[in-house]
Amino acid sequence: MPFNSPQDPTARAVYKDALRELGMRGQVYCKVSSVLRRFGDRVPEDVESYRPSLDELWESFGADGLIYGSNWPVSEKVAPYEKVFKVVFDYFTSKGQLAAEKYFSQNAKSAYRWRS
Repeated sequence: MPFNSPQDPTARAVYKDALRELGMRGQVYCKVSSVLRRFGDRVPEDVESYRPSLDELWESFGADGLIYGSNWPVSEKVAPYEKVFKVVFDYFTSKGQLAAEKYFSQNAKSAYRWRS
């Protein structure tokens, strides 16, 4: 079960419905940061440990609604930046080159209305 979602089944259903609703709104983006988590005395550094949470966001927001966020330097409290980056890099590149480009740059340009 994703780490940020409610454990109670009723609350979880409400949470998932709300997440899906937000994902259907083209003007709403989700910045994905602070992915790595401490579990007891260890911090998993493999994408599989975080796949359920990332999949839930992917299913709700898709390739067009997710934006990269490093959360650096705060992320250094959990793991070095390179390890934090590797997890999201591995996840989003597995979705294909276009999905990775959208996540790491194009969606931010759209969300923040950057001009060239």
